[in-house]
Amino acid sequence: MSFRALADGILGAATLTPEEARAVTQLAYLASGVDLKEDLEESEVRDQLGRHVCALGGIDFASVSWPEPLPDPNAREERAWWLEQFSRELRWQPVRELAYVVAYLVAVGDADLRRPESALLGELQRWLTIDDERASELVEYASERVTPLAAGEGDWPIGPNEPTPRRDGT
Repeated sequence: MSFRALADGILGAATLTPEEARAVTQLAYLASGVDLKEDLEESEVRDQLGRHVCALGGIDFASVSWPEPLPDPNAREERAWWLEQFSRELRWQPVRELAYVVAYLVAVGDADLRRPESALLGELQRWLTIDDERASELVEYASERVTPLAAGEGDWPIGPNEPTPRRDGT
């Protein structure tokens, strides 16, 4: 399944504003760096998803800045500050749910959900006002649809120089 189909299942026919795309992508950066370890698999997933998310919002992936400095894995207050900043831009619940799914997919991109990543996802869930039942549904939905992509099926991966078409076909 393509990322677009995954996003359509959550967003319906809507698209993202540039601000929403930037915030979702920055949450992906935070999810990949929350343990302060550079992980190749997570970085690849983050960058692939980031390009697709940015395309949905009509912005260039390279224009999105990293949240800096990344908080120490044990610095809950610093992490909460970043989560509050990004969550403010996500006012519509389906966009919040897409943000949660993207952060989750990045966090599990290396097939290892570490304690700081799990804590981040729990905190993000609260900031995005997603209850436990809905978070489980979103994780299940994404997991069922993304798993075949690991085997090379679907059109999720795009190269760094290949633009992703916007939802309006441009």
